[in-house]
Amino acid sequence: MSSSATFLLLTFSAVALIVVAKSDRTMPVEMEENELVSLLNSINKPAVTSFQTEHGDILDCIDINRQLAFDHPLLKNHTIQFAMAEYGHNNYGAKLNLSIWEPKVSPTQFSSASMLIAGGSKEQFQSIRAGWIVYQWLNRNHSRLYTYWTADGFTKTGCYNTLCPGFVQVSKRVPLGILLEPVSVYDGHQSEVGIVIYKDVVTGNWWLFVHDEMVGYWPNSLFTKSGLGHGAGLVSYGGEVYSPVNEKSPGMGSGHFPAEGYTKAAYVNGFEVVCNNDSIFSEPSFPVMMFANTPKCYRVMPGRGQLRVWFDSLFYGGPGGCV
Repeated sequence: MSSSATFLLLTFSAVALIVVAKSDRTMPVEMEENELVSLLNSINKPAVTSFQTEHGDILDCIDINRQLAFDHPLLKNHTIQFAMAEYGHNNYGAKLNLSIWEPKVSPTQFSSASMLIAGGSKEQFQSIRAGWIVYQWLNRNHSRLYTYWTADGFTKTGCYNTLCPGFVQVSKRVPLGILLEPVSVYDGHQSEVGIVIYKDVVTGNWWLFVHDEMVGYWPNSLFTKSGLGHGAGLVSYGGEVYSPVNEKSPGMGSGHFPAEGYTKAAYVNGFEVVCNNDSIFSEPSFPVMMFANTPKCYRVMPGRGQLRVWFDSLFYGGPGGCV
């Protein structure tokens, strides 16, 4: 961890990681909140756009105050398990490759793999994330590209994909919610999706690239200086599952523990970060920390020594079954 920020990772809501940070503020929290509300009011216009992908999915943008994610009943009584790595140092973005899997989930569960970039204090927690998810409530079944963001610790802002104003879609070829195929096969062919998120030097916007395609961006005006407005303090990546408390949790990744290794367990490789505000990616200057909150069901381990997998890789996942 850097000397300027110490982070404690906690689960919060269906897709949330909250970072409790010690940060040097240039203005009081109350002033920043007023600034944030003003900026969000100017950018969160009622959305009227709907379009159909080549796979027949209808993707809509709706008003931020009407998004279903805020009042979905499943978010009230749920459990979240994760197995991931954390890089808790100042950065301006990161990139990696996620092996693509399609774990089975019930209509009230999800299983995902993603990269999250975050900054700010508990009161002003701000984050963006992207990866793949199997979640019927969001976009039917199958593994699909997804994003999530918040600018105030999930209090009033944030949503999946373009379910509220915020993320600006640019690519017509790779929309959020697109089906990711083919998926990896146990003890067979492995498929990956490359995720890149970085802060543009000129505009300050946070750009998302998928498979080298410029998908879109989160405007810098969404965030405050103590949050993602001037960079980030945390990158985390790996797997996460959600399940109501009365259901056994679904499989994560391939549904097998990481010790099984390449072609049998889910993996992440190619992790690099932007250490300076110059859009140049490089190997991380500090080691990452790995952890899983329910190791009897999901685990994570480094991939060093595994054949055909990059030295900077990790394996994660498990069969689930936790409540």
